[in-house]
Amino acid sequence: MAQFIDIEARSALEFLVNIEGRLANTKPLMQDIAGVMADAVEENFRQEGRPKWVDLKEATKERRRNPGKGKNPTWPGKILQVSQGGLAASISSKATEDEATVSSGKKYAATHNFGDESRGIPQREFLTLGEDDLEEIQELAIDYLDL
Repeated sequence: MAQFIDIEARSALEFLVNIEGRLANTKPLMQDIAGVMADAVEENFRQEGRPKWVDLKEATKERRRNPGKGKNPTWPGKILQVSQGGLAASISSKATEDEATVSSGKKYAATHNFGDESRGIPQREFLTLGEDDLEEIQELAIDYLDL
């Protein structure tokens, strides 16, 4: 019986050593996670929010229908993508040993992501993950740790 316990303890130790080795270099995992996050943000723009963003105000729609003399009309257009998708195109991802991030360098990105009640700008959260994205990240971690 002691031999059986010893074998079980050895298997558990090998399992823990394997995980420890994987945790010594997590950058590949963080790169994969950053990729999932970037894809999620791209999907948020494509679907105009998950859940759907607040629709444009009628005044904004009218301005897009009649942009002014000599300008190309931008209506119909996608929410947060009137200027050739500048905000969506500004999304970048980064990974280090310790973290995965997705961000925008546009100064107005936070205003649209969080909203600005004082200026009447509703929240249209594009830097967010859905349940399916979180599940994909969890699967990546499980696969990476070889559990």
